[in-house]
Amino acid sequence: MIGRGSRSTPSHTSSTAAILLAAVLLLGTAPRLAAQNASDSVAAKTEPALRHTLTIGTLFRAFNIGDTAVSERNGIVSYDMTGPRFRLRLDGTGLRYVAPGSTINGSTPIAGRLDFVLRPGDTLTFVGQTGSNPAQLDSAQAAAIGHAGSSAIDLESFAFGAPAMFGGRGAFAFPVGDLVLSLRGGIEAEPRPSAREPVYWQGTTMLGGVTLAGDAGPARLAARVDVRRSFADSLGGKNLFPGGGSVTTHASLDSPLSNPFDDLGEDLDLRLSAFYSSPFGDTRNDQPNRLIPLGNTLGTFASLAVPVSDWILSPSIQYIRETSSADAVVGAIYQRSSAAGWSASFGLDALIPLTSVFDLAPQVGYVTGNVEASFGQSVVRRRGRPIGRTSAFSHGVRGWWAGLDLTASF
Repeated sequence: MIGRGSRSTPSHTSSTAAILLAAVLLLGTAPRLAAQNASDSVAAKTEPALRHTLTIGTLFRAFNIGDTAVSERNGIVSYDMTGPRFRLRLDGTGLRYVAPGSTINGSTPIAGRLDFVLRPGDTLTFVGQTGSNPAQLDSAQAAAIGHAGSSAIDLESFAFGAPAMFGGRGAFAFPVGDLVLSLRGGIEAEPRPSAREPVYWQGTTMLGGVTLAGDAGPARLAARVDVRRSFADSLGGKNLFPGGGSVTTHASLDSPLSNPFDDLGEDLDLRLSAFYSSPFGDTRNDQPNRLIPLGNTLGTFASLAVPVSDWILSPSIQYIRETSSADAVVGAIYQRSSAAGWSASFGLDALIPLTSVFDLAPQVGYVTGNVEASFGQSVVRRRGRPIGRTSAFSHGVRGWWAGLDLTASF
C-alpha cells in the first residue's frame, strides 16, 4: 500500500553474493544453535522440531488510471524456518511491469530476516537485502512507474531501483499492569550507489517505535507509533527518495466471533486495523516515479476469516487516502501543486488444505478510486504583479487482481 533500474553495478553483484552466502551459513548454523539451546536446557528434555514453510505463487494486477492502463505480473518465492528460539525468512519476487512507453522485467530485492528470541517479548533481528533488478531506472522507466505512483495504488514495481541494504533491530517488552509495553529501535544502511540513472536510495535510516497491547475479554487490542528518519542526499538530482522520514500511528483489534452458521463450529476471526502516516523533511516529494507527490496517508482495513468445512474464506475491505502538496522554484518560476488520491479494495482469499503438507491459497479482488491534482506556475514581474497559469487532472481508478499460492509446511 503505501517508484523506484537498468544496470547492475559491481557493488550490487558483490552485495548479492554476500547476502546469499550469509543465508547459506545461517541455514547451516541455525539448526546447530537450536541443538545447543536444547542441550543447555536441563528442564527441556526435547525441543520442538524445526518447522519449514516454502511458498511459491503468482499474482497478476491490472489498473486503469483514467485512460492509462498499467499491469504487473509477479512470481513469488518465500522460505520460512522456525526453531525454538529463532526464525529465518527469505523471499523475493520476479516482476513484469507494463505501462505506456515502457515494459520493465526484473525482480524486487531478495530479502532476508533472522529473528532471535532472547526471552518472550524480547527479540534481536538482523535484516538484509540485495539490490533490485534493475538497480537503477532510466527516465522512461521512472516515468512509466509514475503513471501509477500513489500510495493508494498497490504495486510491487515501486521497489524497482532499490539498492542493497543491511541492518539490525531490537524489541523489548515490559509488563505495565494488564498491558504489555514494547519498545524497539534499529538502524539500516544502504551503500551509496553510483547513480548514473535515477535510484531510490535512503542512505542511513534510524528506526524507533513503541507498542501498547492488551486483552479486552477475548479480543486483542494494540496501538503503536513508529518513527523513521533517513539521511541521504539528492545524488545530484538522481535520487528518487523524497528525503526525510515519517511518523506512523497504527491501531488494531483481533477478536473471535461466534459462528452464526454453526453453533458447534469454529469461531470466526475478525481483524480491524487503521493507520495514519505523515512524512516530514520530504523536501523532494514530487518525484518522476510518482503520479502525485508523496503526502499524508490514511488507511483502514477489515477482514473476517470464515471456516467452511476444511476451507477458510477471508473476505476483506481496505480504504486508502493520500493527500499532498509540493512547492518548487525553477529560475524565476514558482510552481505549486496539490493532490489527492483514494482507493477502496474488496478482496476474497481462501485457504484450501490439499494434504497434511500442502495448502492452496487463491485470491481475487477489485479496486475502485480516484486520483486528482492541480498545478500552478507563476512568475513575478512589473513591481510584483504575478502572472501565471494553472492546470489540473482528475482520473478515475479501476483495477483488479488475482493470484494463487502453493505452500508446503513440513
